[in-house]
Amino acid sequence: MHRITTITLLLFLNTVLWSQTWYIAPAGASGSPESARSASFRPLGEGDDLGDWLLDSQGWYWIRTDVGLERPTDGILFDGTDLGWTAWWNNVYVGASGSPPPLWGPSDPVPHIADISGTEGLSGELLMKVYLRKGFTAVPPLPVTGNLAELRTKQVYRALMEYGIPAFVFLSGLLLFFGSLSGGIIGRNPWNLSVSMFGFFTAVYHIGTVFSIIPNISAVVPWMIPIIASRIAAPFAVSFWRRSISVAGKKDPAVISLIDFVLAAFVSIWGVIDLLSPSTLPKFAYAILSVDPMPWFLVWSATVALVLWFAKTIGRRPNRLSSLFLWLISVAVPAVFFSLGSGLMELPGIFIDLGLSVSIAATIPIAISSMKSDRKVTHFDILEAQEEEPEELEPLLEEADNDEIEMKTVTASAPKVPKNDNLLVSLRSGLYPESIPWDMNWDLASARQGSAHPSTGFHEIYTAPEGNLSGFSFMDVGSSDLESMLFAHIARSEILRLHKPGIPLPRIARRVHRKTSAAAGAAGSTMNGVIGRFRDDTLSFLPLSLPPLLLKRNAAGKIITLQPFEGQAANPALGSPRFGEKGLRTVNVSMFGGDVMAIYTPALLEAVSPGGRLWGVRGLAEALKNSKGMKSEEIVADIIGSLKDFIARDRLDFPLQILIIRKR
Repeated sequence: MHRITTITLLLFLNTVLWSQTWYIAPAGASGSPESARSASFRPLGEGDDLGDWLLDSQGWYWIRTDVGLERPTDGILFDGTDLGWTAWWNNVYVGASGSPPPLWGPSDPVPHIADISGTEGLSGELLMKVYLRKGFTAVPPLPVTGNLAELRTKQVYRALMEYGIPAFVFLSGLLLFFGSLSGGIIGRNPWNLSVSMFGFFTAVYHIGTVFSIIPNISAVVPWMIPIIASRIAAPFAVSFWRRSISVAGKKDPAVISLIDFVLAAFVSIWGVIDLLSPSTLPKFAYAILSVDPMPWFLVWSATVALVLWFAKTIGRRPNRLSSLFLWLISVAVPAVFFSLGSGLMELPGIFIDLGLSVSIAATIPIAISSMKSDRKVTHFDILEAQEEEPEELEPLLEEADNDEIEMKTVTASAPKVPKNDNLLVSLRSGLYPESIPWDMNWDLASARQGSAHPSTGFHEIYTAPEGNLSGFSFMDVGSSDLESMLFAHIARSEILRLHKPGIPLPRIARRVHRKTSAAAGAAGSTMNGVIGRFRDDTLSFLPLSLPPLLLKRNAAGKIITLQPFEGQAANPALGSPRFGEKGLRTVNVSMFGGDVMAIYTPALLEAVSPGGRLWGVRGLAEALKNSKGMKSEEIVADIIGSLKDFIARDRLDFPLQILIIRKR
């Protein structure tokens, strides 16, 4: 961070640095400026680290530099190393900070200002005796001269650069971790889960700098622990930065994830093993430690992120532009520094310290926006219906891969809700999904009658482990008393438990029937509905005595009623005495871009106009036919608006549910 601070000061503070470079030489614990004259100093080259000169795992060293002076000049601003240091200006003591063993105290986080107003001549020498230890070997920024008032301003800027930015990134990373983790779990969004871990590991990477700001923290936490944590976290921060760009919408290929984890673990081990004493390392370790793997890991991560981004954004998916922005803004930071003269050896540190920091700042608002977009409203209010002359409804038979299924309409009753029945209110509140996750292939939206009227069923959306939609259930009991709600809750829980990849839909229905038969008997009712599964471009579902589903083909603009051939029996409802007498049959429907499937409860068809006309399947189909170009939530709202226009009332006095499934 020290070298990056110097470069940034050059860019933004208009600072003149007359110093050319640092020189380093071994020193003794009791060394004085006089003894430094006989020391053999060597210049620090571009990309060098003070640790490269350590003869052991720790020890005292001299570093010095020649400084040119401007008039008027009465001060010099300089930093020491992270641990103990003592400084002289032209052999005159000007300050000290930190402590070597046995105290292991960190140096003051605020850069030091020395008053050199009595200095004569146009040049001087800053000599520092510094204590180095594995992990605490960053090269200090070159000193800056000027008047004291100007230097105090620059002192604040430098402290903010060296400690303010890491502290800000640390807090931002924790905020991103907890916020995105919550959003990822609730919304089942793999992108939010990736950025949450990106925030966590980036925060851990800066924990050493944050700890150095806390007074007397070394009495509680050994100073080696934050350094080890930072070195372990750095490659994983880069790894999850890469995943935040490439994983949105779909899971990474297994081989990429494995390679990524192995490389990150290797770089972490490489960083930690370097902190051990050379005497504890085997000989082959020296050859491994001589090559820094981090630059190569950064090249791998940036390249794979971009390649996978392009591979996965052929179709629409959330955060695709945001992901590309994160890649561009992170890579742009070292690119800018390189164009301004930074060496190649400095770019990895610039990317990790500043590139990831800028990316964290940009990720937070994007993650907040993503969490909001993951939620779709499941309740719709009044919308004005579009009044168009509908074309004639064309009932067709949909060809299925398996046998066609008979579906019959069951009338849903709507008894009044018992007053002050808290248990019923509690049961109804958990029967519907809070949100419907975004999916790159399917666009879903649902609605149910509001809290002013009783619920008579439930619906649920299921996701696969990688976060995409895997299936759904849509059920109606036909009653809203306590026994029926218990029946619905048991069925909902059992379907949720059983709806896993590889379990056939008929087997799910049979197991749910066995588990709920007693509850169905207590309720004196059966449960109609459909259990479905998404398979690429196919919708596979098991209807259980449901009224005809409507399918709107986008290409032809026609409405298809999925109804049986004559003489074929329907799958019985859950809880029915006939359940299990014959085999259960499923339907597979091919879905193309823009096709819409409407699933609804029977009460929706029984709405009556003031003139006594029944809305029926035709009324629903006419409303659905006007939905070309609409998103799923717009279709649901338009259907409800059309229904309210038909009955000439703003409130629906009967319970209903509707689920719209649109192929993107």
